[in-house]
Amino acid sequence: MASKSPNIIHTIGHSTRLRSELASLLKKHNVDTLLDIRAIPYSGYNPQFNLETMIEEFPTSGITYEHVASLGGITPSGTVMAAAKSCSERSRGFAEYMQSDEFRDGLNYVLSLAETGKRIALMCAESKPEHCHRFWVADAVQEQGWQVQHIVSEDGLRDHPANLFTY
Repeated sequence: MASKSPNIIHTIGHSTRLRSELASLLKKHNVDTLLDIRAIPYSGYNPQFNLETMIEEFPTSGITYEHVASLGGITPSGTVMAAAKSCSERSRGFAEYMQSDEFRDGLNYVLSLAETGKRIALMCAESKPEHCHRFWVADAVQEQGWQVQHIVSEDGLRDHPANLFTY
């Protein structure tokens, strides 16, 4: 079992990096478990991050890879939280999805892994966390008492700001 981190969960966007660059960046920040939170773990632009490729090849980097689809889901917008009314339709849909049992189950799964001492990074595609649904997921993680740091570069960690939305 890994040594317990001080209640920190990281996020990262794969962007256009090489898979080896992503692994190196994660290792630099002591991440041992990469949880892919894309709803659809495929990219026409960056096929090196497609699900089958990641399952087959990423573990050779010494980092565990797992797809956690329940943190990537989105539903059609219906009832919307008051805090999300000014957001885009897509963001409102995700805010609504965050109210679901499926999302809560996914969040609880991530937190239970982190409680075992796993040093986790939540991954999506977008390089800038504020342009990605993982920013909202980070809010939910933070609300559960965990510190969230966004890995933005080899030397750069950015603390997640105080929760903008509650779910």
